[in-house]
Amino acid sequence: MECPNCRNDVANYSQRCGFCNATIPPGQYLLEESGVIERSAPTATTATATARRLQRPTPRTASLGDRLIATVLDSMVALAAFTIIGVWSFKRWGFSNGDDFHLTVATLWVAGALSATVLFLYLWLLEGWFGATLGKVIVGIRVARVTARSSLGASAIRNALRIVDGIGFYLVGAMFAGCSKLRQRLGDIVAGTIVVEEAFAPGTKLVALLLWLAALTSAGWGLPRVYSAVSSHEPPPYFANTVVQLGYTADSAYLYIPGLRIDLRRDSAAAPNGVATVDHTLR
Repeated sequence: MECPNCRNDVANYSQRCGFCNATIPPGQYLLEESGVIERSAPTATTATATARRLQRPTPRTASLGDRLIATVLDSMVALAAFTIIGVWSFKRWGFSNGDDFHLTVATLWVAGALSATVLFLYLWLLEGWFGATLGKVIVGIRVARVTARSSLGASAIRNALRIVDGIGFYLVGAMFAGCSKLRQRLGDIVAGTIVVEEAFAPGTKLVALLLWLAALTSAGWGLPRVYSAVSSHEPPPYFANTVVQLGYTADSAYLYIPGLRIDLRRDSAAAPNGVATVDHTLR
């Protein structure tokens, strides 16, 4: 089928020209095949543009190993953010009674909602604007679109479906990618994206590495400050049911979950320096 704007050949099923991005009428190829519209010979400018396009090297699909490494690097950044969010949530929405600390339903809801939002924004915006997260830039891969969908729209769909692909520590995503010729997980198939190799400039990789290190360092620096700055000794007004209770005494510490209590005791009679013993009780 021929694009009516730039006269380049495009696939019959395409809705937009890959050369000039012009919209192609749905029945264009039917008019050409029936002889109602005659195909015109490509101009010199069009032929030159086509030749240049064909001379460009076709990007190689990224290997599953590279994608796994990039996922691990991005997960470390996400874990650093989750740690700060979790400590803030537990201190703000939990409460203490003397020597014990209660984690409430509110702490889990707030920590989970904020962590999911931060992770989605990190993946969505970086892949939508730049085509790659910090981990992908360091490894040398990026997300490419194979449809006319906008980059932010494709990135939103791709990362929203991580809920499905991430089941079983990305077992579902790995199964889809392993069975796909273009190594597309479910999110890639629906969003119309593929992950390809990219030769980023050394300076770009260095900046990504420094930002990655800065994220981990900031989490380590900010964790004790967040812990000491936020305090709460009263139950939250809503969802105050205790999910986990932590406490300690002079010679023991305990963890209580509804239905199970684990005690860690120090037995000073067993050895001069004391020996830790663990007891658990079902309740």
